[in-house]
Amino acid sequence: MTTMTLEQARQLAEEWGNVPMGHVHMPSEYLRRIRDAIDAHLAKSAQEWQPIETAPKDGSLVLLCTRSGNPRRICMAKYAEEGSSYPWRVDQTNYHLHTADLTYWMPLPAAPMLSHRGEVKGG
Repeated sequence: MTTMTLEQARQLAEEWGNVPMGHVHMPSEYLRRIRDAIDAHLAKSAQEWQPIETAPKDGSLVLLCTRSGNPRRICMAKYAEEGSSYPWRVDQTNYHLHTADLTYWMPLPAAPMLSHRGEVKGG
């Protein structure tokens, strides 16, 4: 059995809408609902803690959760050194973390929306 990521499933649903399938026709409304469901799941999971093994290794800043501490420590860091024993660098420091010391990661939240007066909208 072949498995695919949600991103791959979404792309496949997108392609199905553009390819004639012989006698089988996937209604565009059905494909749209599949894409919408996948998009909603991806958006929701992007706001939750995820296993450290799935963290991006492209140098983007993320939140990391350590194994130690009570409560556990949270820091902002990026994957900086492929092949290193301590590949994660804490933002604006020279402090590096070992992947084995980390449990979860999460994308950074969006910055607050400000009104034209500089006030946080909705706050």
